[in-house]
Amino acid sequence: LQAQWQRPCTTMAPKKQTKKPLPKAPLKKEPAKKEATVETLFEHRPKNFAIGGDVQPKRDLTRYVKWPKFVQVQRKKKILLLRLKVPPSLNQFKTTADKSVAAKMAT
Repeated sequence: LQAQWQRPCTTMAPKKQTKKPLPKAPLKKEPAKKEATVETLFEHRPKNFAIGGDVQPKRDLTRYVKWPKFVQVQRKKKILLLRLKVPPSLNQFKTTADKSVAAKMAT
């Protein structure tokens, strides 16, 4: 029974090891050298922002300012009003009434 299930042993022929000659390296062309005709009085150095180095550039820090309370409240209120869906029957009371409307309501 075991002979039926065994596969015949097949081995591949060993690969021939032939060394191919490597291609020659391409010739490097030397770039044309630029002649520095302009001599500057000071040589350019990159800025060093480490401690004791150059002055740090000005940054926009408005996000980190402690804003007055009324500014914080009006910003939060605007965001909440945008997020909430208020039914029209309640939304009519969001704004104050005109003088003429208030006079009609009073009488």
